[in-house]
Amino acid sequence: MRKGGDVPKSVESNIDELLTRAKEQGHFEIEKDDISYDKNTKTLNIHFGWKYNIDYPAQKIGNNLGASFNDNKLVQKIRFKYEVNGEKKDYTVKKDNENQFKLEK
Repeated sequence: MRKGGDVPKSVESNIDELLTRAKEQGHFEIEKDDISYDKNTKTLNIHFGWKYNIDYPAQKIGNNLGASFNDNKLVQKIRFKYEVNGEKKDYTVKKDNENQFKLEK
């Protein structure tokens, strides 16, 4: 975990869950040092390695990343960055009224 100061225990626990799930699924290469948390904006920032040469829909990636945080009120946004075929991607998903993460336009 880098930057962002003190990370609430519930967020830390959800991050551990995300890292375990990512390793099991094998779609992403995420290390704890690639994740930061901003407690003022309740935003999780994730930079990960994408293992495929195709650009998967950002909303589906956001849903996958957000699944560990749906019930945690301390995470309202997730900004995620990765690269596909040399093209840098940068998206943000924001929690809606049903605690599901939706892609910001």
